Amino acid sequence: MIKFKLNGKELTLPSSWLDPNFAQYIGIMENKAGTIGAISIFTGVDIQTLKKAKIEGLDMVIKTLSFLREPANFEANATQIGKYKLPLNSKGFFDVQFESLGQFEDMKSIMMSVPEKDIVSHTKAYANYAAIYLQKLRDGEYDEDKAKLMITEVMEMPAHEVIAAGSFFFLKLLNLLTGTTTNSQTTNPKLKKSKPGSRSSKKSLVPTRRLRKSR
Repeated sequence: MIKFKLNGKELTLPSSWLDPNFAQYIGIMENKAGTIGAISIFTGVDIQTLKKAKIEGLDMVIKTLSFLREPANFEANATQIGKYKLPLNSKGFFDVQFESLGQFEDMKSIMMSVPEKDIVSHTKAYANYAAIYLQKLRDGEYDEDKAKLMITEVMEMPAHEVIAAGSFFFLKLLNLLTGTTTNSQTTNPKLKKSKPGSRSSKKSLVPTRRLRKSR
């Protein structure tokens, strides 16, 4: 993160893909206003105010946001989401096992409701999957209404953690529903438009870019 001043007020901006929260990540996916739109998403300052504002260190701000032009490559193995530590197997990997039929059915319902070619909606669903899993992890018993309320909390969690776990949930569901074996180590939502996929399978939504470990 870096600090800068806007009209004399100190604000912060992310300096890598590891900094944004999930809500900001989705905002960047939907952003059509370029650099000024990105600054608005990260600071909460509206675009019209930014256009008239005095920004100290503007060159540094623009240079810092250059990371947005690079692919968002995240750690493949989810170990936590926000403050919640995920259970790991003997090899140190998160290997979700559904213990509640309600969790499975609610995740499946969300996955099947996502428009097949809509990569943004597909990525947004990761927050729902994470909330459904984390609510039971937090409370010990699954409750659909409490899981829905938890989505707001998930949206404020680090994007790279929500995406790593959310893509894992998606692939786990896909494997169970189709009987296929898809490698969770190669999933990462792209900020570019995805190519049209088959109408017969949700598998077409799964990007296949190799993830790199975060430093």
